[in-house]
Amino acid sequence: RLANRVKRNNWFSLAVASPTQGDGKSVTAVNLAVSVAREKQKPVFLIDLDMRNPSVCRFLGIRDIRPLPEYLQGLARPEDVLFETSFPSLHVAGALAPTESASELLAGPKFSDLLAHIRLRSPDAAVIVDLPPINVTDEALLVAPRVDAFLMVVSEGKTERSQLAKALSTLSEFTIAGVVVNKSSES
Repeated sequence: RLANRVKRNNWFSLAVASPTQGDGKSVTAVNLAVSVAREKQKPVFLIDLDMRNPSVCRFLGIRDIRPLPEYLQGLARPEDVLFETSFPSLHVAGALAPTESASELLAGPKFSDLLAHIRLRSPDAAVIVDLPPINVTDEALLVAPRVDAFLMVVSEGKTERSQLAKALSTLSEFTIAGVVVNKSSES
């Protein structure tokens, strides 16, 4: 269903977020990126903007990468931080260690410049952005105007309805592609 919405709306970038920590948004972002890359139809760029708690590189077993915050600080070029993985067509930008100044880095123009670089390099690419939890920081709101849509990840038995309602209200002026129910006990 998500693939159809992305194709029908011609979305270039999709942000994956959750109301709170521990809902499984990073795992969902990684699985989505790997799944799209395995189709070998288009290049996939997975960008870990959960810079206070980066986990994408750890999940993918990446141990040596030029940290994305260096690019956002103006200390590196886009091609320096876009890591080509062992999965065909999958590129990752992220970090191995937390960054305290995440909001300040995302408030600047460098993330938009990175998206423009990717679009120029690979016009047919799919960009998946892993964001920090909506109800924890303001960083998703800094990124929201620059992505096409959001995929909200909630965890059965953990995410409270009020937390989801608050997150959806925060993003009410932006496009929500859908909601993923993670850790569901239903078949």
